[in-house]
Amino acid sequence: MSKKLRALLLPLVVLAMIAAACTSDTSDTTVADATTDDTQAPAAAAQTEGSTLQAVIDRGTLRCGVGGSAPGFSETQPDGSVTGLDADYCRAVAAAVLGDANAVEFVETTAAERFSVLSAGEIDVLMRNTTFTQTRDTTLGLDFGPTTYFDGQGLMGTAADGFTPESTLADIDGAVLCTNAGTTTEKNITEGAAVFGVTIELRTTEQFP
Repeated sequence: MSKKLRALLLPLVVLAMIAAACTSDTSDTTVADATTDDTQAPAAAAQTEGSTLQAVIDRGTLRCGVGGSAPGFSETQPDGSVTGLDADYCRAVAAAVLGDANAVEFVETTAAERFSVLSAGEIDVLMRNTTFTQTRDTTLGLDFGPTTYFDGQGLMGTAADGFTPESTLADIDGAVLCTNAGTTTEKNITEGAAVFGVTIELRTTEQFP
């Protein structure tokens, strides 16, 4: 089952973000800001005492939350390196803020724990498949940055079980479905089944990206 549209938590854009850094002064802010001028980033950030940005600069590394098992987005290799689009965004922020694209500590997070890990300050930014929803944007006390990837949600079944490309939600009555725990994917399929009046058994796991 594919993930839905992916969102990048927290303002990460290398352009025009220094203004946010200079105006946010709360101790629990979760914004990792950057600037268009690498040489002036530390000086500008210093104006934001107690910010996440200042903490990153003082530490000298960016703690970036990723999925770690999503090929093409963030995948931890046998040698410990992390590859993919999300990982490269982490490096871009580190390069903009610290002047070193390799000054990144990658922290693998599951879908179920990603928001609590971010809120607790265990990571500075979250760069993993995370749907941008109005509820999340207004209730979590976190800031979504620009969307980096759009996709949809579908179901995958076997022909042996009678599923075809023309199958709809009305055809899944009695089916056992598996999806990520704590995601909008889980919410969508549950609500979709209710709309079509079908009964499903939904099993969730945190092992998927």
